[in-house]
Amino acid sequence: MLNKYVLVNYVPDTIDDKVLFGPLLIGARYPSLRGTAFAERGIDCAFGSHHKDQAFIFSENLCAQINYAPHIANNKIIKGPTTIATMFPFFTKKVFESGVDAAFESTKKYEAYLFKGDQRALINYDYDSHLIAIYLINQWLS
Repeated sequence: MLNKYVLVNYVPDTIDDKVLFGPLLIGARYPSLRGTAFAERGIDCAFGSHHKDQAFIFSENLCAQINYAPHIANNKIIKGPTTIATMFPFFTKKVFESGVDAAFESTKKYEAYLFKGDQRALINYDYDSHLIAIYLINQWLS
């Protein structure tokens, strides 16, 4: 929603999902993002982290690691904003360097899936982050 967000309470496998509040401006809820591309242009996608209350957010070719501190005004940027290739050097000269369309945290600790065009990447984002693999979206993993 460009530079806005909503907070949704969702309950898997039910129809009890509901919007708690929003849409609201990103910078209003997350003051640490004010003056950044994330508050001005918006967040293209994000994935939660197995590090408590942390997430990686993406806007065009930029990335940041944040502590979103739910319901607390002292959220902060841990790393960035910086280019995706700086945050994740293994994406240099790969399609993901220019942006990420969608992302989600894996059930496996410190791993996430990122999507761009017809490609998906599996990464480890822990302190020694590394690329595990890049596949075509329609390519089956065994």
